[in-house]
Amino acid sequence: MTHSLLERRLAHFIMSGKPFTADDVTDNGAITADGSHAPNARQSSIGSMFRSHANSGHIVFTGEVIKSAAKHRKGGMIRVWEGTESGRRWAERVR
Repeated sequence: MTHSLLERRLAHFIMSGKPFTADDVTDNGAITADGSHAPNARQSSIGSMFRSHANSGHIVFTGEVIKSAAKHRKGGMIRVWEGTESGRRWAERVR
């Protein structure tokens, strides 16, 4: 199975064992879900990817929200996530 750059980056953050945000995975919006989005443009597919991995049990919301540093988010609040054991097993297969 081929994984997108963002999925590989998500796998990296899951394996780190440290909490992370969508800003971390997208490098504050510089890395997009596909070539049709310009950096810092609308990226609704990022939320979809996080929702899918949360529903799969790969990541869990820590309960913390922080202000986004991504320019396109204009200071909006974003969730902080962490990987699960299931997520680590998934991430090992992604590398």
